[in-house]
Amino acid sequence: MVALAVAAAIRKTLEWEIGENRERLLRQFESAIATAANREVELFDEFTSGLANSDRTPGGGDGTDIRGEVELLREIKDIEDELQLIMGVFRTQLELLNRTLDFLEAEFAGQRDQKSRDVMELVGSYDHLMTNQFKELEKLVRESKMVHDNVNHLLDLKQKDANLSEAVWARKASESATSQGRIIMVFTTVTAIFLPLTFFTSLFALDITSFPHRDSGELSYSPEWAFSRLGTPAKDQTEHLQ
Repeated sequence: MVALAVAAAIRKTLEWEIGENRERLLRQFESAIATAANREVELFDEFTSGLANSDRTPGGGDGTDIRGEVELLREIKDIEDELQLIMGVFRTQLELLNRTLDFLEAEFAGQRDQKSRDVMELVGSYDHLMTNQFKELEKLVRESKMVHDNVNHLLDLKQKDANLSEAVWARKASESATSQGRIIMVFTTVTAIFLPLTFFTSLFALDITSFPHRDSGELSYSPEWAFSRLGTPAKDQTEHLQ
C-alpha cells in the first residue's frame, strides 16, 4: 500500500501538464530557458552592432539603455526560483522513494513470489525514472544559470563601454577647454597691448588747451612729448598739463 501511494504521487508529479498546450512541466521550463537564451543573444547582437555607431558621448548610444537586460534578468531569476522549488519536491520524493525501497527490501527479504517481485519492479522503475528526471532538472538549472551569467556579463560590458565613453567625452571636453583657454590668453594679450594705446591715442586727439598747439590753433606735439607723458605717473602728468 505504501509503495502504491508513493508511486502514485511520483507519477502525478512526472505527468503534471501546464499551459495552454498542456506541455509537461520540465518541457515548459526548457522552452522558457531557450526563449531567454535567444533574447540574450539578441541583446548582445544589438550591443555589438551599436558599438560601431557609437559617438562615444554620454547617452549618445543605446549602451546606456539596460531595460531589456533588467527585464530578462527578472524573468530568468523567476525561472531559477521555480526550478529550485521543483528540485526540492523531486529531492523529497527521491528520498521517500529510496526509503521505500529500503523498507521493501527488508520486508520482502527471502521472498521470491510474484507479488513481491512486481512491487519491487514497480518501485524500482519509478526510482530510475525519478533519477533521470532529477538529472534533467539539474541540467535545466545549469542552463538557466548560464543565461543568467551571460546577461550579467553583457551588463558588465555595457558598464565598461559607458565608462569608456565617459572618459573619451571628458578628454574631449578637456581639450576643448584648453583650446578655449589659449584663445582667451591670446585675446587678453592683444587687449592688454592695444587697449592702452587706443586710449592714449584718443586722449591725445582731444583738443585740450594745455596740449601744444600751432599758431593756427591745431594740435601739434612731437613724439617725444607724447611718449614722455605715457611713461609719467598720473600725478606728474597732471602737473605737466597744468
